[in-house]
Amino acid sequence: MSTPIIASSQPAALHIASVALFVRPEQLARIQQRLVTDYRAEIHASESTGKLVAVLESEHERAIANAIDQLNNTAGVIHASLVYHEIISGEDL
Repeated sequence: MSTPIIASSQPAALHIASVALFVRPEQLARIQQRLVTDYRAEIHASESTGKLVAVLESEHERAIANAIDQLNNTAGVIHASLVYHEIISGEDL
């Protein structure tokens, strides 16, 4: 079971990460739904060939790393990798 990435109302910092995924095209809809439901991800790009770009947010960098690991172990996911990571301090939120 996946660990949801949920930020509290006033985090000390916010980690924002873009993740590129390559998935089996026949699993695309299911994996998109899992990203939104389980990880509260925003899908920013999707192609019927199985390419996706999703954005994850969390108070903790480790939660994002765990999510990527879990996605890589998900049936239908060929590969998921971090392509961008930004940290915004709580003062800037």
